[in-house]
Amino acid sequence: MGNPTSVPYAPVPDGATPEMVQMRDGVRLATDVYLPPRAAEAAPTIVMRMPYDKCGEYCFLPRIAEVFTMRGYVFVAQDVRGRTRSEGENFPFIHEVADGYDTLEWIVAQEWSDGSVGMTGESYFGFTAWCAAASAHPALRAIAPRVTAADLAMATEPEGDDADTFALSAWLPWLAYVWLDNGMYEGVEIDWTTRPLRDAFAAATVGSRSAGLEALLRRPFADSWWMRTTYGMRDPHQSVDIPVLHWAGWWDNCQYGQFRSYRRMCARPEVRDRQYLIADAFDHEGNTWEGRPSPPISATTYYEQGEEATEAGIRAMLDTYGMCLPFFDRFVRGLQGPPLPRVRWNLAGKGWRTATAWPPPEARGLELYLTQGAVAAGPEAGGGLSPDVQDRPERIAWTHDPGDLVPDTFEDVWHPLALGLPDESLVEARPDVLTFTGEAVEEPLRIAGPVALVASCASSAHTLHLFVKLCDVDSRGHASRILLGAGTISQPDFDHPVEIQLGDTGFLLRAGHRLRLEIASSCYPRFAVDADDHESLWDAGLGRRRTDRLAVGGVDGAVLRLHVVDS
Repeated sequence: MGNPTSVPYAPVPDGATPEMVQMRDGVRLATDVYLPPRAAEAAPTIVMRMPYDKCGEYCFLPRIAEVFTMRGYVFVAQDVRGRTRSEGENFPFIHEVADGYDTLEWIVAQEWSDGSVGMTGESYFGFTAWCAAASAHPALRAIAPRVTAADLAMATEPEGDDADTFALSAWLPWLAYVWLDNGMYEGVEIDWTTRPLRDAFAAATVGSRSAGLEALLRRPFADSWWMRTTYGMRDPHQSVDIPVLHWAGWWDNCQYGQFRSYRRMCARPEVRDRQYLIADAFDHEGNTWEGRPSPPISATTYYEQGEEATEAGIRAMLDTYGMCLPFFDRFVRGLQGPPLPRVRWNLAGKGWRTATAWPPPEARGLELYLTQGAVAAGPEAGGGLSPDVQDRPERIAWTHDPGDLVPDTFEDVWHPLALGLPDESLVEARPDVLTFTGEAVEEPLRIAGPVALVASCASSAHTLHLFVKLCDVDSRGHASRILLGAGTISQPDFDHPVEIQLGDTGFLLRAGHRLRLEIASSCYPRFAVDADDHESLWDAGLGRRRTDRLAVGGVDGAVLRLHVVDS
């Protein structure tokens, strides 16, 4: 295990005016102001507040600024508290509501501001838009958060607050290296076999202190402390009433929280008509389904080739930001124009569509039952997926061994499409992985909406973690992941139907392809291992083997629930 390598700060771009904006407690935040060309009067402002060096190449903010300034907006980029050139405590999440309000207060006092502000950004800087909206500053007229969530416990968890799982390989390196101090770090691989896990991160940070990581080791994100400390008494899903453009990706590991925020806002009649959705066929880093390598490449090959973005790739990213301009023109600038589509969604493999809601009103439910459980595990052909229920009930049993965990086939959960989607058969031949495959479809199947597995399960342990993948199997037998769901089933719910959410998708299953469902009790290190006897997952040892069971066939048999559109 190597030492963390610090990434140098990028210089402030020539087109930006640097400022140090003072917060209410005296801390100053580094802020860059980009004015529109030939600005003769005050203009509306678009803001991004981020922890990744506002001047650096990782997020290309100087290029994004051009998208908005050429439209006549002032663009403001800011390093959040404790990051890069900003002063203050290096601790994620908890300062963003107050700092967002104070930044907006500073903006409206500037001579170049007309008093109207919008906010956008992806991941953490989409979260800061939610925080600023929760602050209720009157200047903030609309937000467009992208690949993020307002609620930390929901961000990367398919079942959200109720999952009792933890997205290990996403959260822990991010907290260890982004929030170690003001800088950014790279080049360290974590030894995921270390037990207890607490020691793995002590080794990875080489004794340095990450206050945010230490807080997570004491309290999971589902602990109310995080939301209470971040938002106070403001539940963003109940308090935000400005227009929101929710921006999701089918292969984004934060899509679960993105869609939950959208649905929670749409559940409020008084703000439902101000909710908009763009759902695209990309991953968290903006890599597209259409641009994925085929065959896939390894992470080693990818990094050896270098991560430098091509000009074509940068332009494509900038074009996606251009998709939010009509939204801001209407709700920040106050321009009238043609009606905005309530939903724009990309049917992966076919292209863009519009709808009045999500899932599309024309979508119908499709149920596929899990069959032939006796051959579901191991190197055989596996079980089946059928529109017809299997009359004879079966109980499939398999052994979960914490010493031999099912590995996640994604080498990088943040940008899997950059590597191409691996063949899931790499794990499907294991005796602790169940597969159920449908017949080849004669006509294309257009999946559009949420996907869930309803199943009755049990375990010889106190709890059962269940990981469920939906895959597209092509004519060569290559199984590509479409969705991944995760959930925890506790003893009182054993042998009763429970629903495991896999997330949402818009996906074209081509003629001749088959759907496959893959079920296992681990997906490591994407998700942490279920600790025995209610131990802390950070302090737990290797754990004990257990027997897990799934019911197929009969009235309690497992069923996959999809939404499809016919044309």
